[in-house]
Amino acid sequence: NGENTEIFEQDIFDPAEIPENIVVENERLKEVIVNFLQASEKAFTVTDMIKASPDLADLTNQKVSRLANDLVDENRIVKFSEKRKTYFKA
Repeated sequence: NGENTEIFEQDIFDPAEIPENIVVENERLKEVIVNFLQASEKAFTVTDMIKASPDLADLTNQKVSRLANDLVDENRIVKFSEKRKTYFKA
């Protein structure tokens, strides 16, 4: 009936396709997060980490949250919830 019925394959995310400079920068930022949490010796929300650390100030909440959760998965920091807020601690 004249409609374009072509189906496009959805792009599938492949972590191997992340550019090397992004991988290196993410690893550097993860070290910043670990060092910040170790130095502070207290728990922080992602928002509080961004406010308290000049090295994280230009990052989005989503980016810091992803990096922090990666660190939790790597058993480098701890994540817990208290009063419906999520905190991270070294």
